[in-house]
Amino acid sequence: MEDCSFLIKAYHQAFLNSNYNDINGLYRIANNLYDSMHRHYEYCYSIKDERQQYRICQIIDEDVLSKLDNAVYVCRNEILASKILELRKLFFAMSARRILRNFAFYVEQYKDKKVWDKTADTMESLFHYIDVFSISPKLNLIRGSMMPSMGKSYIANLFVAQTLGNDPNKQVLRITYSDDLCISTTRQTSEIINSQAFREVFPRYKDYAGNKIFKSQTSYMICMADCEDAYNLNSVTREGQGTGKRAQVLIIDDLLKDDSESYNKELHRKLVNRYDSTWTSRAENDSLKVMLLGTMWADTDLLNVVYDRACEDDILVPDPNHKWTEVSKSGESVFIGIPALDENNESTCPKRYSTKTLRKRKKQMDHFLWMCVYQQNPIAPEGIEFDYKVLKTYTSVPEGLGTRYATLDPARKGKNYVSMPILYEVKGEQDQYVLMDFLYKKKSMKELYDDIVEKIIYHRVKYFLIENNTDTSLAYVIDEKLHERGYYGCVIKEKYSNENKEKRIKDNQGYVRGNITYPAKGLYPSNSDMGKAMEGITSYSFNYPNKFDDGIDSIVLFTMEFIDKDKNSFNEIGSFKR
Repeated sequence: MEDCSFLIKAYHQAFLNSNYNDINGLYRIANNLYDSMHRHYEYCYSIKDERQQYRICQIIDEDVLSKLDNAVYVCRNEILASKILELRKLFFAMSARRILRNFAFYVEQYKDKKVWDKTADTMESLFHYIDVFSISPKLNLIRGSMMPSMGKSYIANLFVAQTLGNDPNKQVLRITYSDDLCISTTRQTSEIINSQAFREVFPRYKDYAGNKIFKSQTSYMICMADCEDAYNLNSVTREGQGTGKRAQVLIIDDLLKDDSESYNKELHRKLVNRYDSTWTSRAENDSLKVMLLGTMWADTDLLNVVYDRACEDDILVPDPNHKWTEVSKSGESVFIGIPALDENNESTCPKRYSTKTLRKRKKQMDHFLWMCVYQQNPIAPEGIEFDYKVLKTYTSVPEGLGTRYATLDPARKGKNYVSMPILYEVKGEQDQYVLMDFLYKKKSMKELYDDIVEKIIYHRVKYFLIENNTDTSLAYVIDEKLHERGYYGCVIKEKYSNENKEKRIKDNQGYVRGNITYPAKGLYPSNSDMGKAMEGITSYSFNYPNKFDDGIDSIVLFTMEFIDKDKNSFNEIGSFKR
């Protein structure tokens, strides 16, 4: 094996300068170019120079294949044309080692059922960045989302097969939501590997007949014949055992089953925790490569969480060469979300879905499902009416704030939160308020007396409303403690309510969205009082059971007393003024 880069450079230039008037000469130069590329590729493989391997494949893809196609077209000699076609296939096979799109088409040429003739152009961004992902020491996270039947999971199968063809000791952990998907993707990947096309792309396997290409194989695992370890691919469900399985590549494909799980923020949190604590700890160092594929169902699902984290840690910029693609300035992550209909309401994949078909589907489908499944732009699902996407938010403290208000929803049971939002009036704007702080704790009222008083004094709260259905001494206790601290500027009111909580939240939802500005998502840590309260508010559902409704209820308490003053159904118990 030797460095043949100088020969490639010379033959490459000669090939570019060759013309169709001398097809014989063009063919001879192309033959020499292939021989030098083959020898140099083997040399680069031996020294593990992946970037040079990729460069060879790039040159073939960009400069060689199309010119050979034209040479066949203009050639009048059938024998010579056949030779050029044979040589072209050898070039194509070599390029398929590192160009995933070419690998996809090379494998598909032996199949009756075609996928990529309809979808490859639309999926070009994902194909391109997976190539970069494979060889880049920087790019370690790629997320791809697109509408159904575009070949998303098939791309992952091809990527795994190509990866193992390039490195028989590479280990991949693949995670999905169901056992059936684990079995089917493993089977499909093994079928790609155990194919004529794969052996032509990676000729070192041509002598491994049939299943001898595998050292071992199960419904969930693949181990190549020349692998030095016990496995290359392990497929597990999201609930399965991922510990103890080392990997350099993590693929997460369709982590949520369908729209029924889009509402389940508890499940989303659990899966994010597993991602952080288990799945991403499979690598031996910090170089784990992560590929996330699937539908973006909600702000809180894993695909959106990793995007939010990237936005916090880096700057994402649109890729000028690939639509619907954002790349981090550091080069560490790429986010691809291909909508079904573009900004002009036209199909982004007209060979697969006509514009007419997609417009009709959009009209017939539930809006939430359409935005998630087809547009890759999740909105608040029906019943989750206080999602961040429908709330007014701020990223820095607004100016021109005046009178300060607070409400208190005491805990009635040990599992409830004591919830006390603090809001400031916006000067010059009628009935507009900003949520500035939150006391939100699972403690007894007696434990929080001093904390409540501290919040009132710190914010110089003028009006303080307590919902009090049990302890009629609460206002008196708070009033006395304020007096002891020398604060006399707060009017305290107690209110009693017998109205159904869900009904009053539903009746006041317009005020919650339209009259209050909230801190933007991520502005406060998720484990802070404000973070926990906002999590409860934004996940509240009218259609599904709510684990905690204390935060939203205390906000509604404020709207009923201070915004919808004429329509509230509270019965006043009394007030104190200092």
